[in-house]
Amino acid sequence: MKKLLLASISVLIYSCISAASLTISVKLPDGKPAKGVPISMAQLENPEPYSKPAGITDNKGNLKIVFEDAVINQASAGRGVYRFVVMPKSFRWEVSDYYCWAGSVSETAYSTANPLNTGALSKAMDPDDNLKWYVSLSKGKAAKIQIINPDNKPVTGCKLGIGLDLHARSKSGLGAGIPVTITGVDRTGSYFFKNAADLPYTLVMNGCGYYVPGLDYEVNYVEMTLKDGINIIKFKHPERKEITIRVRDFDTQEPIKGALICEERKAKPVDKGGCFGKTNAQGAFYTNEFNPEHVSKFGATKDGYIEQWLDGDSLSDGGEYEFVLRKKE
Repeated sequence: MKKLLLASISVLIYSCISAASLTISVKLPDGKPAKGVPISMAQLENPEPYSKPAGITDNKGNLKIVFEDAVINQASAGRGVYRFVVMPKSFRWEVSDYYCWAGSVSETAYSTANPLNTGALSKAMDPDDNLKWYVSLSKGKAAKIQIINPDNKPVTGCKLGIGLDLHARSKSGLGAGIPVTITGVDRTGSYFFKNAADLPYTLVMNGCGYYVPGLDYEVNYVEMTLKDGINIIKFKHPERKEITIRVRDFDTQEPIKGALICEERKAKPVDKGGCFGKTNAQGAFYTNEFNPEHVSKFGATKDGYIEQWLDGDSLSDGGEYEFVLRKKE
C-alpha cells in the first residue's frame, strides 16, 4: 500500500511539471508522410554545445520533441537553446529556427541562453506550448567541391570532412554542428555532394597538414554555403625549410645555452603563440614550426637578460637569425 501511494505521488508530481512540445511533421514532395526520416537535435547553449539523434519520424511523418526540466528519453530536451535538423537520405537537409526552453527559471536566467543573431528566428518556448514545424522535402543542389593548392593543382590523398555549421556560439565561444560525411576525393581533388542545402557547411582537411592560406592564423577548415556546380577551395601545405636561430651574450660574445625562443602570432585572440624551445650548448635553435604568414614577431629571452625581438616580416623559410642579449643592470 505504501509503495503504491508513493508511486501515485510521483506520477502526480511529474504530471504537474510544466513542459512544452514541438512536433516536427515531414512530408515528401508529393505530400505523403515521410516516415523513417532521422532527425537530430543540437543544444547550442553553454557550458558546451552538442548534438545527438532525436529519433526518426513515425508512419505519419511526425516526431514529437518534449521540452522539460529533466531529459528522460531520446526525444526530450532540457533547458537550453536548440535547433533541429531533418536528415533525409535522398533530399536536402532542413534546419529549424532556434527554440529556447528555460523551464521554470526567471527571464534573467533565460537571457543567458539567447543565441547570436544569425538570421534565423528564435522562439522562446512557454510552458504548455504545443508547437509544430512543417517540413516539405525537396531536392538540393548538385555541388562539386574541388580542393586545389595555391598553384591551382588538385589536392589528393586527404580526407575531406563535411559538417553542417549551425552558426551559433555558446557563452564559452564554442560552436555546434552536425557531421555530414568524411570522404576521400578523386584524382582531380573533387567530391560530388548531392542535395546540398542553402545552409552553411564546414569543410575540413583532416590529418594531412593543409591549412587555409591568406589568414593571420592557421586553420584547416573553411565555412561556406555551397552553390550549384563547381565550388573551388584552396588549401596550402607548409613546405617549410628549417630556420636557424642563434643567441649570444653581448658582453662576452659567447653562445647562451637555454635561451627561450618565442613567437607572437598576428591573430592574438585566436592564437597568441608563446615560447616553445631552448637553445642548445652552442646557443643555437633549429625549427621548421615558424610560419611566416602567421608570425607578427619572434625573439629570444633568458633570465637575467633583456629580451630581444625581430619583426615577423623579416622571417623567411630557411633563414638564419641572431639575437645578442644584454644583461639586465
